[in-house]
Amino acid sequence: MEKIKIGCLTYRKLDTLTRDAIKKIVDPMLEIRVIEGLMEELIQEVEKLKKEGFFVYIGGGANYGTIRNTTEVHVVEIKLTAFDYIDAIHKAKQHGKRIAVVSFKSSGENYFPQLSQIMGAEIIPVCFQDPEELELKLKAAQVEAVIGASLANEKAAKLGLPGILVYPGEETIIDTIKEAKEVAITLKREKERSKIVQTIIDFAPNGVIATDQKDDIILFNPSAEKIFGINSAEALGEPITKMIPNIRFEDNFLQRKTQLGLIHHVNENEIITNSVPIETDGKRIGTLTIIQKVSAIQQAEQRIRLLNAKKGFTAKTDFSEIIGGSTLIRDEINKAKMYAKSKSNILIYGETGTGKELFAQSIHNFGFQQNGPFVAVNCAALPENLLESELFGYEEGAFTGSRKGGKAGLFEIAHQGTIFLDEIGGISRNLQARLLRVLQEKEVMKIGGEKIIPIDVRIISATNEIIEDKIPHDFRDDLYYRLNVLQISIPPLRDRDNDLIDMFIYLTGQHLGIDSYKSKLTEDQVAILKYYSWPGNVRELKNVVERFSIHYKNIERYDEPVIHELLLRAIGEERLFYDILKQHGILPKDVKNSVISKELLQRLLLAFSGRKSKIAEMLGMSRTTFWRKMKDLGV
Repeated sequence: MEKIKIGCLTYRKLDTLTRDAIKKIVDPMLEIRVIEGLMEELIQEVEKLKKEGFFVYIGGGANYGTIRNTTEVHVVEIKLTAFDYIDAIHKAKQHGKRIAVVSFKSSGENYFPQLSQIMGAEIIPVCFQDPEELELKLKAAQVEAVIGASLANEKAAKLGLPGILVYPGEETIIDTIKEAKEVAITLKREKERSKIVQTIIDFAPNGVIATDQKDDIILFNPSAEKIFGINSAEALGEPITKMIPNIRFEDNFLQRKTQLGLIHHVNENEIITNSVPIETDGKRIGTLTIIQKVSAIQQAEQRIRLLNAKKGFTAKTDFSEIIGGSTLIRDEINKAKMYAKSKSNILIYGETGTGKELFAQSIHNFGFQQNGPFVAVNCAALPENLLESELFGYEEGAFTGSRKGGKAGLFEIAHQGTIFLDEIGGISRNLQARLLRVLQEKEVMKIGGEKIIPIDVRIISATNEIIEDKIPHDFRDDLYYRLNVLQISIPPLRDRDNDLIDMFIYLTGQHLGIDSYKSKLTEDQVAILKYYSWPGNVRELKNVVERFSIHYKNIERYDEPVIHELLLRAIGEERLFYDILKQHGILPKDVKNSVISKELLQRLLLAFSGRKSKIAEMLGMSRTTFWRKMKDLGV
């Protein structure tokens, strides 16, 4: 436990009395130090003790007055009572009735006139500021006895006058030390409280300015320095209207009332000021103004939006997860990396399942918005009214069933990040108009709301349609040109033969828990993968790999025919058969009447590993007819 440190200022007789009194104090919280000396002699010792933490002292007479007036420590006075003076006057009357009562810088106690009458003596108050003055005043007073402390008695003896010591009793000294302890405790608490308040002010993210009743600056914290570009040393003591002339603070202060939410432009920034009068006993003694940057408020709102949304609006993938070394895909990846470093809107073209969101997330994580949210929404998956409320949010009571307190829209949540609008071609003309306003004005308004919400959002949209074909009837051309500032076209999986095999090997290895599956692929299995057109692209490939891997883990023989059969099942025999036929211009309903080419027949035989009976059955031929067809085509 930290001890409470008390210093005692003494001289001669008081020194002895104080030391005797201290012996009777039993308080483990106290550390008491006694310093003997007279007036200026004590100043240097007090300054030394301050470094050890002694900030509260007790003292009487000249020592009390000197230290209180010349140092920055607190001194509690050892006061003499009327009884102390009565006893001293009674002794002094033995030497005469004209008696001097000495005090330091004081005209004497206010009960001296009454004591004169009661005691039958003429009491002459003598106050002094230094020893030389005391001696002169005592000589001029023409008294018969002197009452005072040790210094007064010394001067009386020098002048040949009888001197009577007047000092407090031990109980008075003990009570004064207890009072000093309470003062020390209070000062410590005030110092701690002041330190807390000062730390809050110094590290507050908002600017804090306080002025006195004349509107001169008395507080100017570091955040205010940054906002206004003014050093606090320059600002303190100056009129606020002089230091910050571009803000009409006088309008706030002249009205002498609370002024909240006033917006100003300072140093190319928008700020908000909140001013309140500081009053005591109904009288204004100053004004406190809190300054906030609008940008800081927006950032805080963004964090709150994300917290309240209770969703992980983050991009989880990057370009390293896009598998493939083909020129087609590498060109688009390089283009996407270049676009990521700009703030322009991007439109991604690609068939279903090609990985448009994978590209969007990678662009986000590679660009300037990587520390902001990534919000994805499928525009074709929601009806118009629901999509509108999701994108723009709504106020409480905007419509039947709306959430209490309203809801932040996805554009609002995506502030200082990226919003990914998938299947953008499917939104209605009404929503297209609202979306166009967001792109033009960089602001949104909630459904049922009146407040404009500024946003800073990078928009990446995606489509599997040719939007140009929908202009102008189904899609606004002005919106299209704003969305399609930069364009990425992801090639379909069927155009990426080598990438397809690499992806199958990689994904299968992940599911089976092995580094490589390449050694297991035969020529027939590669043919199956390449002959299939993969209309669902990467998404479909992942599903096929998952089905294949589940069956693969449960087979007993790992020979080629078994593996081949598993792959056919994973894709679907009929799906693969009709897909190959479709690539040769034959629809399912026309199979029996179609001309079977040599190339088509060779592909079917390779894909189905020579299972002629199965191929004949699916073509609707007898085995004999199929054999004849093979012979005629030279297969």
